[in-house]
Amino acid sequence: MDDLISRAAVKSAFIEYRDKMKVLTPFEINRLVDLFAIIKDLEAVDALPVVRCKDCKHRYFADNRVLSEQTWVCEKDGLEKRPDWYCADGERRDEYVDGTTR
Repeated sequence: MDDLISRAAVKSAFIEYRDKMKVLTPFEINRLVDLFAIIKDLEAVDALPVVRCKDCKHRYFADNRVLSEQTWVCEKDGLEKRPDWYCADGERRDEYVDGTTR
C-alpha cells in the first residue's frame, strides 16, 4: 500500500527547508520550485481518513457472548462491530471511555 501525503504538507516541508538554509543560490531556489511543480502535477488520490469503531464517538462497548470477543455496538445502526471496523458515518471521538483525551 502506498503512503498518502498532501501537497500542502510537501509545500510546507519545502518552505521549512528553505527557511532553515542560511543562503540559497538562485539555482537551488529554482530546483525547489521545479520539484514542487513536479509534485503538484502528480495524479491525486481520492481518499478520506478512516475512523475505526474503537475511535468512533457513535460506539459503545458490548460483551459478545456468541463471538466470545470484544465488540462495539454502533448508535447509528444498532449493529455489532469489531473494534477495527469502519464505516462512512464514523466520527472521531474526542474523549475515550476511560476519560482520557486525544
